[in-house]
Amino acid sequence: MADGRARLLQRRGLETRQIGDRPAEGWGLLYMSWADRETGQYDSGLERGQQALAIARKLKVDFLSWYAWHSLARLYLLLNRSQDSLAAASESHHISQSKIFHPSMHARTLATLARAHLEMAHAEDSHPYTSEALSELQSLRVRSMPEMQAAYFDCYLSLQQAGSTAARDALKQAHMAMMAQAGAIADAESRARFLREVVMNREIAAIWES
Repeated sequence: MADGRARLLQRRGLETRQIGDRPAEGWGLLYMSWADRETGQYDSGLERGQQALAIARKLKVDFLSWYAWHSLARLYLLLNRSQDSLAAASESHHISQSKIFHPSMHARTLATLARAHLEMAHAEDSHPYTSEALSELQSLRVRSMPEMQAAYFDCYLSLQQAGSTAARDALKQAHMAMMAQAGAIADAESRARFLREVVMNREIAAIWES
């Protein structure tokens, strides 16, 4: 499923370059970066994410810039490059504070900052971001949206490290968000692959079932 989507996105990316649609090219590169991340092709995903960011910054498109920085922060975490993740998350945080975006974007930024600080053993810096991220997440009216499970899981890890009794509830929310997204996928095989192949989902399931 992810490989087929990546091939389709590559064709569309070529088309946008040919007609000179730079914003669409930037989004296409970012979508391909996400597909690479889902299939474990982190280096390729990183290169495309950086290309998308370069286009966003040149065109001064804040929405695309936020997504590119945030995506790079998540990729750097997977590559065990926590310092780079913190820098990228800080950039996305700055953008989300200065612009009017959907509240979920700010929550996801805060959770990623918490995770990056945690990976760098900066627990004292991680916890305030965790508390703010949880407050933002709990204020949302929907229980399922892209990366909601990742945001809750980042909060879970920070709370678990602190020995907080709230950790289990954050894990429960991560699992519920993941299953809600899976439930929206009509095709059984695609749903199974979503749960099996996306790295974050595997992590959540493994800890939830342990």
